Amino acid sequence: MSGDETWDPFRLPPTLLKEGRYHLHDSIGAGAVAQVWSATDHHKGITCAVKLMEVPVGSREEVAMRFLAEAQVMGRLRHPNIPHVYDIGRDEGFFWFVMELAPGGTLSERLAAVGQLDPLESLRITFELLQALEAVHRAGLVHRDVKPDNVLFDADGAAMLADFGIARHAQGRAHKLTRPGSLLGTRGFRAPEQEQDSTDVDRPADLYGVAATLYTMVVGEPPKKLWFACREESLVGTIPGLVYPVIAGGAAEHREERFESARAMAEGVAQVYDLMARRADSPLRGDEWMGRFDRLLEEVEPSPPQQQGLGRWLPGWLTGLFG
Repeated sequence: MSGDETWDPFRLPPTLLKEGRYHLHDSIGAGAVAQVWSATDHHKGITCAVKLMEVPVGSREEVAMRFLAEAQVMGRLRHPNIPHVYDIGRDEGFFWFVMELAPGGTLSERLAAVGQLDPLESLRITFELLQALEAVHRAGLVHRDVKPDNVLFDADGAAMLADFGIARHAQGRAHKLTRPGSLLGTRGFRAPEQEQDSTDVDRPADLYGVAATLYTMVVGEPPKKLWFACREESLVGTIPGLVYPVIAGGAAEHREERFESARAMAEGVAQVYDLMARRADSPLRGDEWMGRFDRLLEEVEPSPPQQQGLGRWLPGWLTGLFG
């Protein structure tokens, strides 16, 4: 095991990081290999989130590469619907990176509390996810794990797409973290092609994850074979009628039958929102939404996180776009 048996992904980290700049407070989330803590950034005078992972040993080195790659991706993407990473480092046997805090919790937590969401609210959240995904895709990246667990909410309730731990570059590189035949992502939110091999899945797989997330919001439980249900039209009558075309357009069995882009899917969402809002006597905002969508893309400027000493741990090939 090359010492793997000594690795504990949930060993308590030090309270202070980077010579006291970051003071950790409470654990606010945990995944398979990392924890997220609320913290104070004493230099900026703000509350932030710190994601930590104990430095692995032996054959678990790939886990560290994915963790550091996630920091690189999130630091590169500057968009209001993506938590921004602005620092990264290593202290006392832990890799860590610092990102803006999303105090509204996750979509999974919200669904666990209320069951299902109002269709209009579900469409708003979906639209904001697609805003984030269009920026991700234009950067040449594929998220590969869009699901309620990875949707956060900021202080104003806006949705944010997080956890880029298994993202890949759409065009790939000579060095890849994903081995052929690997199965990544989450059952129920993986596109059919991703169920076979996650190595070369492209942007349509992310749109499938968005459709499955929208389904979960309006139905109150995650889908199983959503592509099959859409093909058989067995969802008709199960979900709000106007929402069905959006879900079906994102979750089609064959990726060439899905929306052609995140922006195209967002247009569909905005149109459905307008129709449903008109029936509910709510203000129509579809055109306004698309104007904001395009405006945000124009404002996106890549900005990598601070990398003081990062080169000691991160292979040179990983500082670029990766697979």
